[in-house]
Amino acid sequence: MLVASGAVLLTGLGCGAAMAAFGADPAGSLLYGLGIAALGFVFVGLTAVAAQVVEHARAVWGIGLALTVVSYLLRGAGALERNALVWVSPHGWVDEVRAFGDARAWPLLLALVVGLVLLALAFRLLDRRDVGSALVQPRRSVARASTALRTPLGLAVRQHRGAVVGWTVVGAALMGVYGSLAQAVIDVITENRALGGFLGADVEAAARWSCAR
Repeated sequence: MLVASGAVLLTGLGCGAAMAAFGADPAGSLLYGLGIAALGFVFVGLTAVAAQVVEHARAVWGIGLALTVVSYLLRGAGALERNALVWVSPHGWVDEVRAFGDARAWPLLLALVVGLVLLALAFRLLDRRDVGSALVQPRRSVARASTALRTPLGLAVRQHRGAVVGWTVVGAALMGVYGSLAQAVIDVITENRALGGFLGADVEAAARWSCAR
């Protein structure tokens, strides 16, 4: 946890330094970099808790990926719809820092407190499980393998079916959310001509398409 926390801090500070070196406001760049570090620290805590709940590193990776996707989607929906969902997501807390606008640092404290609480919970759970085990025990398989598992293809399907199903579900969920928010994205671009110009979008065409809808 110390190594991971140090890594996310160095990553955040490095991002801030790079932005300042390319001409961004130094104070805003530092605040943005600290936001990235705070976001990473929250997920360090979440990963530490997941490592106590499940036994294998692969399952911890899966839980971390799922939580990241959910947080990202909640942040996107909250930002586009301008509702309270943005406060449910750690990604949203970084946005609310507003490093290059009406800057405020207190969302960083929220992320820091949540990260520390999660790390404390991980240590608490560590004392309640057996060494090398987990709170949720993996399902035990049968003593003898089926005929299908005795072939390379059958073994590969068994080993990777969870990842394949998981990525399929995540991909379908992302595409569904992107499709449902497409109109909101177009509305944001048409309302902010500076943003549309920066993205290289034809703002007039987007506005006509939005009105036609």
